[in-house]
Amino acid sequence: FFDPTAYKKNLTRFAPVWGLYTVGLFLGLFVMSNSGASYWLYSNMADCIQFMAIVNLGYALICAQLLFGDLYNARMCNMLHALPIRREGWLLTGITAGILFSVVPNLLMCLVASAVLQQYTYIAFIWLAVSTLQFLFYFGTAVFSAMCAGNRLGMLAIYGIIQLITVLVLGLAEMIYVPMLYGVKFSFNG
Repeated sequence: FFDPTAYKKNLTRFAPVWGLYTVGLFLGLFVMSNSGASYWLYSNMADCIQFMAIVNLGYALICAQLLFGDLYNARMCNMLHALPIRREGWLLTGITAGILFSVVPNLLMCLVASAVLQQYTYIAFIWLAVSTLQFLFYFGTAVFSAMCAGNRLGMLAIYGIIQLITVLVLGLAEMIYVPMLYGVKFSFNG
């Protein structure tokens, strides 16, 4: 279920993408730690985690588009899937490479941030766990969208619908229940 050759090909072929992601993480850390106070970085880590959700939303989509883009080109799909590697092997190899695209840069960022945070080192590891879980969720939905769609635009549409389904359901419930129940108001702040 795993092919090391395809795995190395994915890592080297798409190295600029996860290289830019790594550089972006380190630039963000540099900008945040520019004040020199580890407490300031500690107090603003919650904002960084919220911002990483937006970054991971787009980054997971890009990774899935690149890793599973051969499914949308008939010649490439027929050529690659005619090799001795089974389709399950292509799937697991792509998923493993996609997870590595996020885990390695975030782990490097965590190690550097733990040195910057000094006595608040545990916050860097919490950030690593949250950022990795966010990426796993978004990448999982992007891979699901890639498997369901027949083209890149269809994948974008399915991915967008899956990500916005909770907002749509909450808006629908608000539209139905607020006029019927006097005094009931929905709060989007949690």
